[in-house]
Amino acid sequence: MTTLPNSLVVYLIPEPGGRFELYSEPHDRDAAPRQSAGFWRGRLRALETKWHAAVEAAHRVPSSGLLARLRDRVIRSAAEAIDEQRTLWRLREADEATLVFPRGLGEPAAVELSRMLLRHARRHHARWLAIDGLAFAVSGLLAIVPGPNLLAYYFALRVAGHLLSLRGAQRGLGALPWRARPGRAGDDPRVILARPAEDD
Repeated sequence: MTTLPNSLVVYLIPEPGGRFELYSEPHDRDAAPRQSAGFWRGRLRALETKWHAAVEAAHRVPSSGLLARLRDRVIRSAAEAIDEQRTLWRLREADEATLVFPRGLGEPAAVELSRMLLRHARRHHARWLAIDGLAFAVSGLLAIVPGPNLLAYYFALRVAGHLLSLRGAQRGLGALPWRARPGRAGDDPRVILARPAEDD
């Protein structure tokens, strides 16, 4: 049985101020799970479903009470961080990637820009991995306090996120094969609309 390659589409999205970011669509959560998912993959899928339900509730329903509002703010902030790092995380497991860029940019410039963004991400996450790793080690001193060490949990999650992002950036800059093409109908509309004025 032939295994299909894990192909990732990465969009080079224009941002205000002449900046760009790399973006990939989230996984289709409504897709049927594979039969060979296994126990742990099934547990992770269940946790992912609960997480998305919590994020939707945090955005949809205004909570009453200080702790509930604080919880929702933390959930929203974590969800934004995950969205920002999702492309890097997915690059770790991709077998190939396609860069989709605005038509007015040109392929050589788009490829160089994407590599510049990956290099910046590699430096950024390497630096914060060291900082949060140190903070996680220091937070272990709170283990003598009764109850869960929430500070250690927080820094553990940050360490994990930065490590996954760093590995994704390294893979994107290394052995991962890339193709590039201009945006076209059906792509992310932010790429389609970013055309030079003479195309209008």
